Amino acid sequence: MSRNGIALIWVLGGVLALLLIFAGPNPVELALREAIDRTELFLDRLGGPTIAVVRAVAVALFCVFLALCVVALRRGQAAIGLAVVVSIVFLLLAGYDFAWILYLRRPHWVLALLVALFASLSMTRRLMAGASLPARRPR
Repeated sequence: MSRNGIALIWVLGGVLALLLIFAGPNPVELALREAIDRTELFLDRLGGPTIAVVRAVAVALFCVFLALCVVALRRGQAAIGLAVVVSIVFLLLAGYDFAWILYLRRPHWVLALLVALFASLSMTRRLMAGASLPARRPR
C-alpha cells in the first residue's frame, strides 16, 4: 500500500472520530444493534443446523490461520503479534462467559467466522508476497 493510501485511511479515521464526537455514538450504536438483530433473525430463519455449520467453519478457519502463522514463523516472517491479537479477538467472540456476548446470542459466531476468514486471507497474502523474499535471519 502506498503512503497516500495509508494517509487516506488515517484521514478517514479522523473524519469518523469527528462524526462520532458531533453526532454522538447513539446513532451508531442503534445501527449496530439493528444489524445484529437482523443477522439473528436471518439465522433463526435458516434453522439450527446453520449455526453449527457457521461454528465449524469459524473454528476450521481459525486453525488454518494458526497453521499459516507457524509457516510464516518458520520462514522468518513476523506472525506472533498477529496470532496473539487474532486469538484473543476470536476467543472473545467465540466464548459464552462474557457479559457483552450475551446480547449477541448467535451472531457472535458469524463475527468470529469473519475475523478468522480475514485473518487467514491476510496471512495467506503475507505468505504469498513473502515467498519471493529471502528469509530473515533470527536476531
